[in-house]
Amino acid sequence: MVESARARATEVLLDRRLHLLPEDQHQTFLDALDNPPEPGPKLRALLARRGLVS
Repeated sequence: MVESARARATEVLLDRRLHLLPEDQHQTFLDALDNPPEPGPKLRALLARRGLVS
């Protein structure tokens, strides 16, 4: 029973941490992580209210 619970817990954690993409989308995803878009006006306003940007 303990082994079954451990196996299921591992399965659940991997499901939440491991994301598989088709090969053609993999590089696009990495590029988006390396070059995120500039923050939009709503995000800038929120960060300014929090004192995180000027």
